[in-house]
Amino acid sequence: MTTITIYYIVFIQALFTAITLYNLKNKSSSTNLLASLIAWASLHLIFNILRYSYPDSFSKFMPLDPFVFAIGPLMLLYLRATLRKIPVTSTVNILHFIPYIFFFSLSLLYQDKFFIFRIQGFKNTNISVAMLIIYCVFSYISVFIYSIICWSNINKAKKNIEDFYSYEKSKKLIYWFRMLTITMFIIYTIPTLLGIMSVISQNDTFDTSIIITIGFGLICYMTVYFMINSPEIFTGDETENPWELSTSVKKVSYGKSQLPKEMLDKCIEKLKYLMDNDKIYLDPDLSLDEVAKKIGVPRHHVTQALRVVLNKNFYLFLNEYRINEFKKRAIDPKYEKNTIISLAFDSGFSSKSSFNDIFKKFTGQTPTEYVEHAKMRAKSQI
Repeated sequence: MTTITIYYIVFIQALFTAITLYNLKNKSSSTNLLASLIAWASLHLIFNILRYSYPDSFSKFMPLDPFVFAIGPLMLLYLRATLRKIPVTSTVNILHFIPYIFFFSLSLLYQDKFFIFRIQGFKNTNISVAMLIIYCVFSYISVFIYSIICWSNINKAKKNIEDFYSYEKSKKLIYWFRMLTITMFIIYTIPTLLGIMSVISQNDTFDTSIIITIGFGLICYMTVYFMINSPEIFTGDETENPWELSTSVKKVSYGKSQLPKEMLDKCIEKLKYLMDNDKIYLDPDLSLDEVAKKIGVPRHHVTQALRVVLNKNFYLFLNEYRINEFKKRAIDPKYEKNTIISLAFDSGFSSKSSFNDIFKKFTGQTPTEYVEHAKMRAKSQI
C-alpha cells in the first residue's frame, strides 16, 4: 500500500468520524470538541495529500506541520470539559495554543525556503538543522507534557466524576480517556524515537509522518468503536450545562446558595417523598431529568438542593436508596429463594458489575458477604 493511499484512507475515516460525532443525537457539548479536533486533524491531512499528489505546487507549503502543538491542548480541553466540567470558554485557554500559533506563523513565513520535514529528505532540504531540531524537540515535549497533564486530570476526575455521571458511565469515561491519552502518547513517541535513531545512524529512508497518520486513523477507529459499544460516553443527558458546574461537589452553606433556604428544603422534601412513597429509585433507567419533572423544578435546583442540604450528588443519593432496598430484601423471608443478582435488579440496579462495585463502596463488603452475615445475625436472634 502506497503512502498516498494510506493518507486517503485515514482522511476518509477521519471525515466519517467527525461527521458522525457532529450528528449524534443528544450529544454533549464536549463531544463537539472531539469532533472539532478530528476535523482539524483532517484539514492537516489534506495538506499532506496535496504535497504528495501535487509536489510541484505544494512541496513547500506548511513545511513545519504545527498541528502537533494543537492536539495536546485540544485533548486537555476536551478531557476537562467532560470529566471535570471545567469551562473551555476562558480566555486563559488561548495560552495553550501559543506554540501552535508560533510554528504556524513560522511555517507560513518560511514556506518558500523550507521543505516538509521527512527523515528521508533530511540531507537534501535547505532547512537549517537547528530549526529542525527545535521543531522536533518542542513538538515531542508538547505531547509529553500534555500527556502527563491529561493523565493527572483523569486521576483528579476519578474523585469527583460521580458528582456528574452515573457509576457505570463514570467507569466508561475514565477508561475512554485513558485509552485516548495513552494512544496519543504512543503515536508521537514511536516516530520521535525512530527519527532520532535514523538521524544518529544516518539512515534516511524512513518517513516518520506515516506512523502519526496511521496512529490518527487508530484514534478515529477507537472513537467509532466506542460510539457503537458505549454511546453514552458522547451523550449529555446526565449532567447540567458543563459550563456552569464547578470542579467538585462541596458542602455549600445556605447563605451562599443561589436559592432561598425554604425552596431548597421544599425540594428535598418532595424528593424524599417520591423515594419513600413512590419508590421511584426502583426504576433502573431513572434519570435526573425525570426526577426534576416529577418534582416540578429545573434539574439544577435538584442538584443544588442535594449539595446544600444533604451534601450529596444525585447518584450518591439514588444509590443509597437502592442499597437500603437490597438490604431489606436480602433478609426478608419472602425473597429467600431469589438470587443476589435478582434482588439487585429488583432494587433498581441495571448491571451486575456496577451493583457489586457500588455495594462494596458503600458497605465495605461484597453482596455475598453481607447476605451471609445478615442471615447469620437473623438466625442468632431467633
